[in-house]
Amino acid sequence: TGAWASLASSSKRKPHTMSQEKPTPQSPAIEKYGDVEYMSESKPLLGGAQHNGHATAVETFFNFAKASIGAGSFALPWAIMQSGLVAGPVALVIIGLLSLYTMRLMLECKHKVNERKGPWSEVSTYADVGKSIVWWGGLAVNASVILCNLGVCAGYMIFIGLNLQSAMKTLTGVNFGSIGIYALFLPLLCLLTWLPSFRLLARGAYIGTVFLCLAMGVVYAYGPQSDWTGVHSFEWFRPSTFPLFFGIAAFLFCVHSMVIPLESAMARPREMYVVLDLACLVVLAVNLPFAVYGYLMFGDDTAGYVFCNLKAGPLLTVVQLALCAELVLTFPIVFFPATHILEDYFLASQTFLVEVKRRVLRTLLVAVAWALAVAIPVFQLCLSLIGGLTGSTLAFVLPPLFHLLLFGKDVKLWRKALHIFIIVLGLVAIGTTVQAVVAEIIDLYASDSIHSGDEGKQNSTSCG
Repeated sequence: TGAWASLASSSKRKPHTMSQEKPTPQSPAIEKYGDVEYMSESKPLLGGAQHNGHATAVETFFNFAKASIGAGSFALPWAIMQSGLVAGPVALVIIGLLSLYTMRLMLECKHKVNERKGPWSEVSTYADVGKSIVWWGGLAVNASVILCNLGVCAGYMIFIGLNLQSAMKTLTGVNFGSIGIYALFLPLLCLLTWLPSFRLLARGAYIGTVFLCLAMGVVYAYGPQSDWTGVHSFEWFRPSTFPLFFGIAAFLFCVHSMVIPLESAMARPREMYVVLDLACLVVLAVNLPFAVYGYLMFGDDTAGYVFCNLKAGPLLTVVQLALCAELVLTFPIVFFPATHILEDYFLASQTFLVEVKRRVLRTLLVAVAWALAVAIPVFQLCLSLIGGLTGSTLAFVLPPLFHLLLFGKDVKLWRKALHIFIIVLGLVAIGTTVQAVVAEIIDLYASDSIHSGDEGKQNSTSCG
């Protein structure tokens, strides 16, 4: 999810009358306030070649790969424990392939819509495609993106809190409570969302990839040195808790809102299909062994955030602080798509108070994300809920539905059957995952385990 950097960057805005430039073919839209242009979701930031469709396939590949190798990866060992040692890896591959297929469906829809509209009215975002197909399409996509991004931001807050709490305990010997931990970084997150430009933060996100790989390496290296018991009982499939796994997996592959903007930013859009294939392969090659290794290493004691299973040490503390810094800098970039959508709705008219209103709106949205993090302070459950609800909607329900509505009778029978299957799968996943997560949260509140400091295995505001 850190590669939301590829979706948002803006130059300084000035309170003048808003105007828009018409997008050129194969080029993301450039929006303007007065005479100053800024990047919208439709104009992704890709290194130094993001302007007017000049992004290379390599740049696009790295943005996609980083999107699915991030904070959610550290909940995968726990997810494998919930699904079963065989069912989990098999399901992760299937979910990855289905996600790849629905991304391709989105590109087919974009090309068909552009063919109908003509070269001077090209769509460049997921919401644009949905709105062009059915009247409620844009609203459904935007609502899902807002919920998804605020949920991801809540997960980031929990993740930062976990790492910062553990590092501070190692460095100072003081076990900070959740209020104290949030007080350390929440004001900074709020101030960062006020920045007029996220360009430097977005470029810094590439450094975060190094930190994430280093963190995975620490788990591989430190795992055997920890107090672990391995797998006590070999279970192929755990149907009762499988929905919790599905939510994490859907969270991992929920990058569909990036597909159309990234293709629009490419110098050679026809290479997008190869980029998607390779990115999916790399994501599975990195995440699948890590998930299985973590579960085999810690067994039934696998924590929702796998770092909680590791013994404290200098290297672990350094990595945790690096992850905190990376996510703090990535937070406003992940936060941007939701604010951009809402600002378009509520701040379209420009007045001298527009910047004040913008900062108030962004502060309120940070508060909403924080409230979600406080209400569901369990890292893995927060991710599972967001993945199951919004990830399933954006990845498995809307793309095949839009494709069926757009192509109609031109869709072959076997593809119609497959699309209907994916839609039903997505709807079932939404219902079962939300039900399972809500049941877990109710049980934790009823037993007071959610505030009891269970060493990170359930209470994700306490780790080590």
